[in-house]
This record gives sequence, structure tokens and C-alpha cells, in this order.
Amino acid sequence: DNNAGSGLSIKETSDSDKLNTGVFANDYVGSNEDSVSKLNAFDSAIRNGVGNNVDIAFMKFCFVDFPTNLSFSTYQTKIAALKKDYPNVKFLHVTTPISEATSADDNDSRDKWNIALRAAYPDEVFDLADYESKNSNGNQCLATANDGKKHPCLNAAWAENDGGHINQAGADMLAKKLVNFLSTK
Repeated sequence: DNNAGSGLSIKETSDSDKLNTGVFANDYVGSNEDSVSKLNAFDSAIRNGVGNNVDIAFMKFCFVDFPTNLSFSTYQTKIAALKKDYPNVKFLHVTTPISEATSADDNDSRDKWNIALRAAYPDEVFDLADYESKNSNGNQCLATANDGKKHPCLNAAWAENDGGHINQAGADMLAKKLVNFLSTK
């Protein structure tokens, strides 16, 4: 368990027997650079017991998963089937992380996905990409991508300087925003 004493138990698991009240579970699903494998692994985890033991479920792709081999309509179909089969689970969505300005080439495909996600699920999206693109003053990082247009990029204030991962300050900021988001659901 992480954060002992916080009242929130964070576990790295997909074992449905470990999903008690007050548990925030995390599991790495699928393979990086293969978003289809991630969606299929998420679906499998839900169907293999997790869906019977959670109130809320969501998954997040990695910035390296884009450009993707997954169509947005396939994602929607898979999520719709999960919602139908698990009506007591609130399925939420997370925008795909974006990379730093120095490696923003594929941020166009990430931004396209994120725009579609926000439009399809307006009240069910944790907008990680928007949060990580803005510093604490609200100034947004924009950089030119493969399509020749400017798209949001990981703000230097939150960047680990490795192309796309967040630093500790970014992790802390996103954790607070995620807890706030989940408290409204």
C-alpha cells in the first residue's frame, strides 16, 4: 500500500480480491506503443472480476502510444459494451498525455484523440493533457507538430526533460486534480 494513513489505499493490482472499499488500484495493461493491447487488457481485467468489485474504472494511454493503431470508434464500441455489461460501474476517460515541445511531432495525433474524447464524453473526461499543458499561472505550452500546426505540449514546469514524462511537481499537481475530479463523480 502507498500513502499509509491517508485513508486511501493505493495498490498495484488487478486482483479483484484486493479491491476493497477505499482502494485506488492501478495496473499496467497491455504494451506501450500498442494501444489496442491496452484497451483489450483493460476490457479483460474488467471482465475477469474487477468489474464486479469497483465503483469507477478508467484507463490511460501513454504518450508513446500515439500515433495509434486503435480507431476511436473501436474504443467507443469497447467502452459501450463494458458500460452495458457493468451498469453499476462508472466508466471514465483520461485524455492522452502529450510530449514536450522538443519532441512534439506526434502531439497532433494525441490532440486529435483528445478532442474526440472530450466531445464524446464531455462530463466523463479527466483532462490530463490540458492540465499538463498549462503551468500554475495557466500559460499553455504550444508547439508545432507533424501536421504543421501548433498543438498543446507538456509544459516545462511539469516536465521531467525526457520527452514526455512528468516530474514530481507535475505528479503532485495531477494527483490533486484527479482526486478532485473523482470526488465529483
